[in-house]
Amino acid sequence: MQPLEIGVCTWSIDRHDPVAALAQARNKLALGVAQIGFFGGAAVESADPARIRAAAVETQVALAAAFVGYDDQDYSSIEALTRTGGLIPDDHWSARLDLTLRAGVVTRGLGLDKLGIHVGTIPTDRNGPAFGRLVERTQRVADGLREQGLTLLIETGPDPADLLVTFLEALARPNVMVNFDPANIVAYGSGDPVEAVSQLRGRVALVHVKDAVASKRPGVDWGSEVFPGTGEADIPRVISKLRAGGYRGPLLIERRTGGGVGDIAECVEYVQSLIA
Repeated sequence: MQPLEIGVCTWSIDRHDPVAALAQARNKLALGVAQIGFFGGAAVESADPARIRAAAVETQVALAAAFVGYDDQDYSSIEALTRTGGLIPDDHWSARLDLTLRAGVVTRGLGLDKLGIHVGTIPTDRNGPAFGRLVERTQRVADGLREQGLTLLIETGPDPADLLVTFLEALARPNVMVNFDPANIVAYGSGDPVEAVSQLRGRVALVHVKDAVASKRPGVDWGSEVFPGTGEADIPRVISKLRAGGYRGPLLIERRTGGGVGDIAECVEYVQSLIA
């Protein structure tokens, strides 16, 4: 894997079949790096690490990290996801801890050392019980993954960068880093992605290249994903700041509302123009 090598999140190609996604990443997009995603308990249970790893070898696509998503999260609104997302809800906490650790076993089976999650919306009262509870739960996840030789990647989203930094400092776990997604910051209305790069300097282990426009009510309604470079995430400056700050990991295209492989190919061309 080369520094700032352009890659793709497999779920942007095929959410359910990472082996098929790896084949398309190489054969149709000529990409050599990917992040593998598992969404929900059934996906983790049915995952075949040996088969996926063999496909990565055959296609010569390097695997950068894995990601696990949780069942029973309500994406109908920002408010609903704040209640149901990540490690927040009490009634799903134990199951999500177990799922994350089982996903860690799959991740190690892939020969990887990084697993990403959404921890949920960090409570803004840094001295309150809800903040402390999320810290303790995330510490348990991080400690369990550390025993497996893994780094936990927390994806950016609803939290202002300074709050995320405070949260990371409260965790005090060396095996916790950030998966930086500039579009999420815009879509949630949680800040300026360019400024967030500066605030999170030295903590970013992986980057998603995705763009968005904010809603008319940031923090209340979702923003909308758009083609990279046409939104408000200022992708050129984000990548420039990442490079200047020493980031040398991959730049992974993530598209949730695009037009398939052809759309991703255009995204790749755009990002290539920024790093040439």
